Amino acid sequence: MGLHRLTLRMMTGMLYEASKMSYGIEILDATPEWLDIPFISIYLVYGEGDRDLLVDVGPRSSSTKVLKLLSGRGYESLDYYITHIHLDHVGALGEVHRSLEGNVYLHPRAVKHVADPTRLWETALASLGGFAEMYGEPLPVSKDFLVGVEDGYVLDEYGLKLIHTPGHASHHISAYHEESRGMFVGDSAGIYVEELDYVIPTTIYPTRLDSYIESLEKMLSYRPSLLYYSHYGVAEDGVDKLSRLLKTLETWISAARDLGSEDEYRDYITSGDEEFRRIYARLEEIPLAKTLVDLAIKGVYEWVRERG
Repeated sequence: MGLHRLTLRMMTGMLYEASKMSYGIEILDATPEWLDIPFISIYLVYGEGDRDLLVDVGPRSSSTKVLKLLSGRGYESLDYYITHIHLDHVGALGEVHRSLEGNVYLHPRAVKHVADPTRLWETALASLGGFAEMYGEPLPVSKDFLVGVEDGYVLDEYGLKLIHTPGHASHHISAYHEESRGMFVGDSAGIYVEELDYVIPTTIYPTRLDSYIESLEKMLSYRPSLLYYSHYGVAEDGVDKLSRLLKTLETWISAARDLGSEDEYRDYITSGDEEFRRIYARLEEIPLAKTLVDLAIKGVYEWVRERG
């Protein structure tokens, strides 16, 4: 399932609908109605007991949609694992949690901002402006339900190992699912565009690129077969995709260091490599993806220049 459209996918020799996965994991589309392409994936991981776990919840403007997707399943409660607290990942949590209470597993640094999202909202308004308004203001969740987890925390009932992966956000957590040999990457490993088989770096400034790269290498050490992307869907050949993303960043960082101006750097990135030139030209067909690539390219340049 790529950024531009939902498709059917063959998994382990069986055909699944676009909203279904194997290994006790179900993909749900949490894209708000005002976005005209599928962009936000959340995941339902089936537990060993009578509870399941939701990986991220989407923006608050998707709350009604998410609750509808969860309805009719007999849930009285639900657990949650939050990759990071940007609005498109956590914004719906407060509203969904009011209907389906349960433990919320997240980075220790994120706990206070979910319990009182005032500062989170103010920061989002300052950085995203009207886009934040479209995502919607998050509601608080009682601290009684918030579980700050350290690196390597294991959720045995869901077969997940939670892994701190800072870079895109200092409070980012990915998760390795042993049965599927899959990694829930949040925004720590890019945005997957299936039509182009390309991963857009999630390096919008002020991403910490040194930490971002260390986190990619950390995830690579698990040799994942599948990557469960937040944007968008599931991809096979996880090791190859993580490795290619690392190579892309190495090229961009080297160019930002060696070339004088931002214009020279950008021209080199968008036209210097024949393969990327073809990809970049095709991005004209997917305006949102092109915008994100442009921001990612700029984010790498600004990080390198800031470090001197």
